[in-house]
Amino acid sequence: MAQKNNLIETTLERLTKQNHASMKVLLRYVYCEIKQMPNARGGSWCKMIMRFVDKEGKGLYAELRASDASTLKKVADPWNKDVFYATHLKPVSNNKFFAGLYVDLSDRASRAKVIPVASSHPSAMEIKTIFPLARSDFSVLATQCQGRERVDVIGLVTELEMPNTSKPKANLWLKDTSGKEMLVNIWGDRFVKSLANAHKGSVVQIDNLSLLKKENDSIEGAAEHFIDNDKHGFSMLHVDPIGDRARELRDLEPTQGDRISVPWCPSLSGGGRLTTDFGPCYVACAATMNAFGSAMEQGSTQDCLREKVEVALHNVWLVDIVGDPVYTPCKVCSTKIDPTSGKCKRATDGCQTEPADAQRVLATVHLADWTGQLSNVLVGGPELAALARVRDEEKLVELIQLKGSEAVCFRGPCDARLGTSHRLGQPRGGSAQQASQASVTGGLAAPTQFQVLAARACFGEEYDEDRRPMVKKVTRLATEKRDGAVLPVQCPIADLMCSDMGTFFKLGGVFANYVTVVAFAEDEPTVEEVFKDEEKHLLTKHKEVYSHTLERVGDRKAFGIEAFCQFTNCFLFNMADGLPRLILGRVIKNAATQEVVLQVEWMSKVTPEQIKTFSREREMVWNLLKGGPALQSNKRPASSLVQETPSKVKCSAWEMN
Repeated sequence: MAQKNNLIETTLERLTKQNHASMKVLLRYVYCEIKQMPNARGGSWCKMIMRFVDKEGKGLYAELRASDASTLKKVADPWNKDVFYATHLKPVSNNKFFAGLYVDLSDRASRAKVIPVASSHPSAMEIKTIFPLARSDFSVLATQCQGRERVDVIGLVTELEMPNTSKPKANLWLKDTSGKEMLVNIWGDRFVKSLANAHKGSVVQIDNLSLLKKENDSIEGAAEHFIDNDKHGFSMLHVDPIGDRARELRDLEPTQGDRISVPWCPSLSGGGRLTTDFGPCYVACAATMNAFGSAMEQGSTQDCLREKVEVALHNVWLVDIVGDPVYTPCKVCSTKIDPTSGKCKRATDGCQTEPADAQRVLATVHLADWTGQLSNVLVGGPELAALARVRDEEKLVELIQLKGSEAVCFRGPCDARLGTSHRLGQPRGGSAQQASQASVTGGLAAPTQFQVLAARACFGEEYDEDRRPMVKKVTRLATEKRDGAVLPVQCPIADLMCSDMGTFFKLGGVFANYVTVVAFAEDEPTVEEVFKDEEKHLLTKHKEVYSHTLERVGDRKAFGIEAFCQFTNCFLFNMADGLPRLILGRVIKNAATQEVVLQVEWMSKVTPEQIKTFSREREMVWNLLKGGPALQSNKRPASSLVQETPSKVKCSAWEMN
């Protein structure tokens, strides 16, 4: 029987773009830091980093910004309560400046709110003893670190040295229960003074530690207090924190472990839109596209600007949209009309602004395939309508205004054609004050490097050497983390390793933000009812879901699914008929119970022939990932994408309806 309530209480890990407006999370305030930041005009503004924890011990970083300290403190006051419920939170897990979950509370699109909880309430009493302990494992860092990641770490101090350097520094060696030991370079007055009471045998936790992987495979950490750091990076240090993990570490012997760090020793020596003719073109993947900049930034000659760079990406997903993509154009000059001033962009040049009859769409989106995520891609209305599986731009505007921009994400796999963007280097929206550590996920958008020229649905389509070939080679930047992928797997339990670093595909050495799996259920769903903007939504759950590929009963391992959906399409997520479906979702593993749940974004029934197609595709993907990527140290011109080499393949001309 469905249960009806206003908001469903949940935890941070179970929040998604789809369900966040109907969920509330019990949080405890842990700490905050404020810093005055310089702006480009010689003035300043203020930024606050806050830390919260939920009832499961999962931490959340939050950022607030304002023009001055007094304004910032006023804005932050609701979030400074000891214990409260937070609603409309949209945390992200792939912000490159923060470990784990992060939310930008100053994002213009944020609707996050606080519901106070009395200190005498049983929930408040229970959560007051919870501290966001790091869940790091140095043995996992040793195998999965690719450099430049941010992680929360905790370990037993085996050695602490204060070298005589021009800037205060401490060499801190930490060991955890895996037996591995890592060097953490502590910088600055505040953190070095914090270690005054630390000694061999103490337990130290460092929030948001920056990792560095050197050419000799040495892995080290670096941390400096927010105030001391001239690059404005954030970290926090805790000596002898409370909690079960800290108690477990104190039971270890403070002897030297298996070191994964090799300490340093002194040496003895735009404006227009691109179009496509749908002709044959080279095929690439998201990781390779990330390794190449736009051809337009490689020079300023007219030949460079006229150079056509067009490639095809097969089986990509629209995973996110930055900001509000709907705008009203000026009927006279076709530029965007500012909703606040009512003036178009050319009003200062004398244009008499006249609103057009119909609204348009121009978006910056994130696309992903099995190699990773390609961020900040420009896409116009007709192309976004194709990615979102709606009839035309008019219907797309209606959908976004009715359901929000998240409603057009994860609508199915597509083939897309991308070209270099004429808007390169022109961030869409935001202000100088919003340029922060959150610039990728909110505030000032990053420059668009590529533009979607065309898209078409490709669900269940076979790879073909002539018409639709698979790439032969994956190229990556050596300094970038291999994450963001939508990865096909046989079983989310057997094929993946979950840690604070992310969901790691052991066979291919990549991190998967989402996975696809062909699966079926052997139980009836349980359903919870919730109302969002007076519309009924359902949270549908199955606990006995099995991989269809693992046919032998002995190989099958049950996992769960959770799907947050509108009442009108809840039937799409009901798997009680036992039929196989292709499911796309985010993997969540409970560290205590080892239970695995797939938070579903999309699913569809599949035929036996389509299942064979997906299996062949997965085998091709796994073989390419097992072979490892070609690494390059710097971005190369996008023109290299269309230079003929033995490893490049072309698709045939597209036939568009």
